[in-house]
Amino acid sequence: MRQRRRISNRIQQHMSIYDMAKPAETGPGGAEQAEDLALLQLVVDGDRDAFRSLYERYYQPLFRFIYRITRRTDLAEEGAADAMLVVWQNAKSFQGRSRVSTWIM
Repeated sequence: MRQRRRISNRIQQHMSIYDMAKPAETGPGGAEQAEDLALLQLVVDGDRDAFRSLYERYYQPLFRFIYRITRRTDLAEEGAADAMLVVWQNAKSFQGRSRVSTWIM
């Protein structure tokens, strides 16, 4: 619980960077997009807890997407884990032209 509160506090600190509403942040899911942007910025800074939060949010959707294509659990697990590794390695390349969720998926 304390770790989640610490991550939440760090997100709030970084969310000020994204106070200007981008088109992708308006409308449904805008708050989630803003949180994802803040988490991604923390990941760029090397924050493993922020990455863990993104991992927990996107691993299952990635797994389900890959499983629907392959119908193989082993490939879906490996593909989702590999995709999240790419997020960790390339977080700084996110340019904000899409939602974070679209970039990850």
